[in-house]
Amino acid sequence: MLDEAGRLDDEQQRNRNEAKAQHNIGIVDHKLGDFANAFDHYLRARSLFAHLRDVKGQAITLNYIGTILCTRDDPKGALHYHRRALDLARETRDRSLRAFTLCKIGNVLRSQEDFLGALTHHGQALRLFSRLLDVEGWATALDEVGTDLRLLADFEGALDS
Repeated sequence: MLDEAGRLDDEQQRNRNEAKAQHNIGIVDHKLGDFANAFDHYLRARSLFAHLRDVKGQAITLNYIGTILCTRDDPKGALHYHRRALDLARETRDRSLRAFTLCKIGNVLRSQEDFLGALTHHGQALRLFSRLLDVEGWATALDEVGTDLRLLADFEGALDS
């Protein structure tokens, strides 16, 4: 009985290592501009994270997939993956991941010239990062809010942010 439990733990650890490896290879391919291979590695990683019931790993990987789709001019696909990541971030109660994902959604909406939608999502992220005392995340979200306000032609508000 103990041997079987040990084998299951070993198999789970191998799957976890493989999921992380697929994700990391995806990041490397992504950085090198090989989006097709990155996409494939991210999908494999997501599948392995799902098998492991690693909700946070799935959410992080879904955000990377969404980013690729946005850069490949597929905003609908990007929003689909980012919104799924947001659902999973809420499920994990990871507010930092939630804020990060809200920024990603805001960026996709801005790329579609939905500046008010972008501002809404970036503003939510800003409030979350502020509550978390995450200075780097807060600064990034604040910059996004300023950009959204500028694009909405609210120059006074952009200067205040």
